[in-house]
Amino acid sequence: MANFKPIRIISEININSEQIILAAVTINKFLCLVDASEFVSVDIHDLIDLRSFYIDGPDKQRVINGNAAVGYLFSQGHLENNKFINFLLVKGLINIDINRQADNVQGLAYYNELGIVAVGWEDSLFNRGRELLGIMHELGHIYGVPSEQRLGEDWVKKFARHCPNDCIMFYDLNKKLDKIGLLDKPFCATCLEDLKNYFKDKKVKV
Repeated sequence: MANFKPIRIISEININSEQIILAAVTINKFLCLVDASEFVSVDIHDLIDLRSFYIDGPDKQRVINGNAAVGYLFSQGHLENNKFINFLLVKGLINIDINRQADNVQGLAYYNELGIVAVGWEDSLFNRGRELLGIMHELGHIYGVPSEQRLGEDWVKKFARHCPNDCIMFYDLNKKLDKIGLLDKPFCATCLEDLKNYFKDKKVKV
């Protein structure tokens, strides 16, 4: 059995404790869904000051410099010999280059490395649901959705490594936020199979 990396939650200092706890609960829910709760531990690790990471976005909205945030997490991983998956909670949207064009996104992830999610919206039932779904979406990417076996399929190419179904891995999550059923069944059968197989079949120690 592979030795899977623990997940560490790192949070921007001005995010409230309820949102941090919700993130931990969501990650644990994800791990239960994919039959991995006994393999991966979750820890609320640290609060960090990201004020110097904020920039003016294309519409003059203050956003997180995604390149700086990713660089910070990769540097942390290097210092820790890549023993953890660091999952960063930020207040603002994340500005990142996508296909050589800057765009504001709600989250991003690197396979088996790190995740970043914006959770700084006003505290309401709808926005707590959006936080939950956003975290699940990025965890899906961290743990291999879509799987290597499906990278050549037309739907993966068309939707930029996302899913065309009523699924948390849909390419534009905002279009699915009104699908209340996603809170109970976030992944379609195809994506859930990818995730379960990741933990079932992975043999190489990390």
